[in-house]
Amino acid sequence: MQAQVMSAAQLALRTRTAAVSVRDIERALWQDHTLVKVWSMRGTLHLLPARELSLYVAALKPYRLKQERRWLARYGVDDRAIEAMAVAILAALRDGPLTRRQLTQALQPRLKHSAPQIQDLVQHGWGGLGKYVCLQGELCVGPNQGQETTFVRRDHWLADWQDTPGKQAEDWLLRRYLAAYGPAIVQDFAAWAGLSVRDARHIWQRLQPEMETISVEGIDAAVLQSDLPTLQAASLGRQVVHLLPSFDVYLLGHRSKLHLVTDDRYKRVYRAAGWLSPVLLIDGRIAGVWSYTRRGESLQVSIEPFEAIAKRQRTQIERRAQEVAGFFDSSCELAYTGTPAGNTAH
Repeated sequence: MQAQVMSAAQLALRTRTAAVSVRDIERALWQDHTLVKVWSMRGTLHLLPARELSLYVAALKPYRLKQERRWLARYGVDDRAIEAMAVAILAALRDGPLTRRQLTQALQPRLKHSAPQIQDLVQHGWGGLGKYVCLQGELCVGPNQGQETTFVRRDHWLADWQDTPGKQAEDWLLRRYLAAYGPAIVQDFAAWAGLSVRDARHIWQRLQPEMETISVEGIDAAVLQSDLPTLQAASLGRQVVHLLPSFDVYLLGHRSKLHLVTDDRYKRVYRAAGWLSPVLLIDGRIAGVWSYTRRGESLQVSIEPFEAIAKRQRTQIERRAQEVAGFFDSSCELAYTGTPAGNTAH
């Protein structure tokens, strides 16, 4: 789950695992360490299963670190300075988690002579130097101290770690991607993983013996051969309605979004500066956007559909809104805003 906004990541997990609670997720992250919060695909924060972290790291590290080094070079940080930083960060975290501010203070005497130009980058809002060490597989995001994020050494956080050869991990990642998002093309995989199309194609070509090409609305795309019987037998027995949170990974699996939303409504979902709206999903397509506000013990859910919503759909939307409110231990107040003709407020 993408996790720039923690409440959105929690809702994304709740959408897929009905019995999970906020307390379950926090316990998995901060006590049991069966989930980890790290920078991963596309260089963005994700929640990942801890048992699979070494595979994600091995598959993405050479590509993500190359891109991060280019970014750091714009700030005058060379490879020698990066190595000095990585060693210093891990040494500073020897005694436990630190916030960005605490980590900066701890690094100042260590980096004063070897890499003075990079001290400010530790606190960079997009992850900065902590992100680089995380992509190396050495760092995780720890529990907040107040409103501040902490960093923790991965070897302190996870007891089991097994390095995986890069090509083996890359093939595993592509299999997992196709199992979740296929049918897809190589450009989709590249966009999802944050790779260049050239790098993605090398992985794609190795796995082609396991793929089957099918036509989707006139476009050739690939699925895993093992998934083809399931896809061929699948059908929608009833209409399916979901309320997906912002940054939901369902919205990020393919480069083109035409299967999700029309061009004229694209910017209402995929907004400026990489922000994604929470969406109303009906039969897999985006039918509107939504938002919520907590007021005391009530969760006020506002739905803005793109087109008229039928009574049966409104009933399902109301059920989903109540599920969201229940996840936050709140009662639900549902209203429609900017509604096309045919909708009524609840």
